[in-house]
Amino acid sequence: MSTENLTPTQQQIKQAYEKWLLAVSTAKGNPDSVVALYDADAIVLPTLSGKIHYNDKHCENNLEKYFRRLTSIDGLTAITSELHIKVIGDIAIANGLYNFNYKDEDDADQVIPARFTFVYQKNQNGQWLIINHHSSTLPD
Repeated sequence: MSTENLTPTQQQIKQAYEKWLLAVSTAKGNPDSVVALYDADAIVLPTLSGKIHYNDKHCENNLEKYFRRLTSIDGLTAITSELHIKVIGDIAIANGLYNFNYKDEDDADQVIPARFTFVYQKNQNGQWLIINHHSSTLPD
């Protein structure tokens, strides 16, 4: 039986999501490892930008520029406090709550509580890639 025809498990999606967390926390201004987790046509509505960003190097609002800026923040890590996963064939949705932790210019710890939704699609190579990502700060 081909693994491409199997219904994906929630564990596979959790691992794909955790790969994103690790990439964001270790990129240190080099966004390649983060951008590689996105489909070529991905759209992102990010936490720290009021613009829609695209996985298109020729677009002014591209993912590479956004994640270069985001991952350059001193001490940046993303820590999940709640994760929910729904799998529907070759589409999966991971959503929940996470905190972006970082150091400010005075070396003080800062936290940005946020909510997120990642939509994954399994590609022809069996890899789960992010096709849509929305993240926003939590309302007061």
